[in-house]
Amino acid sequence: PRHLADTSRPPRAQALEMDEVYMDAMAFGMGCCCLQVTFQARDLSESRHLYDQLAVLGPIMLALTAATPIARGVLLDTDVRWDIIAQSVDDRTPAERGVAAGGGEGGG
Repeated sequence: PRHLADTSRPPRAQALEMDEVYMDAMAFGMGCCCLQVTFQARDLSESRHLYDQLAVLGPIMLALTAATPIARGVLLDTDVRWDIIAQSVDDRTPAERGVAAGGGEGGG
């Protein structure tokens, strides 16, 4: 993301002019309410069975819980919180994330 460089204008005014939603603190992601469940299986076979069942249910549950189409007063092109949460704690460099020099996602 671009950084706010113009010190003569308020940061909020600059952020609203950007093409992306500018969230400048980790609290934006970690402030999202989430539920994490941990399973313990008896053995590897039961673990694989649970994984196979949950791999099918995961995307369905994500779609059913879609409830975040707006962030910082801006309508987003996503409706789930996962990207906000993941990006708030992602400390990889743009090269490691596969982001091209032009700012678009790349690398597949």
